[in-house]
Amino acid sequence: MFIITISRQTASLGNEIAELLAGRLGVRLITRDFVLENWLPEVASEHELNILKESSKVYNREFKEGKTFAEYIENKLKKTADENSVIIRGLGSQVIFRDHPLAFHIRIVAGQKTRTQRIREKYGLKEKQAQRSLELGDRKRRRYVWRIYDRDWTEASLYHICLNTDGISSENAVKLLINFLEIRKEAP
Repeated sequence: MFIITISRQTASLGNEIAELLAGRLGVRLITRDFVLENWLPEVASEHELNILKESSKVYNREFKEGKTFAEYIENKLKKTADENSVIIRGLGSQVIFRDHPLAFHIRIVAGQKTRTQRIREKYGLKEKQAQRSLELGDRKRRRYVWRIYDRDWTEASLYHICLNTDGISSENAVKLLINFLEIRKEAP
């Protein structure tokens, strides 16, 4: 069994790599959207779900017997990872599983120029609009990890590998990560 956590910058190909890697390895990919659609409706009202989609502040709100939404998610992630191999994209999973012996933490990044170009091509935005989109996306991820776990998501020690996707396709990135996982399995 294994746990792979993936943290990514906006437009770094992190979403695509996570999906491809999960498919290649035949394991479940757990994402924020999965949690919002499958786990949180068990404990959150429709109104709370809408707020949870928009702001990381609400994740620290208590909802039942002193438990916060963030604690609920963390417990569900740990239970799922105890039962099956899993890939978790985001959700502060690099912090949740930082000391887990079966966890492998990946950070996916790309240069500003590359990410801006990807956003421009995908959404047909002008350069300033694309840069603003990157800024907002990265800020949202950074704030979640900071608010919930009081950690800087860019801290290198949270990851086993940081993969820069400038000039690398999603497919080749997945091949590289699978090779790295194989090497890591062989290490004592």
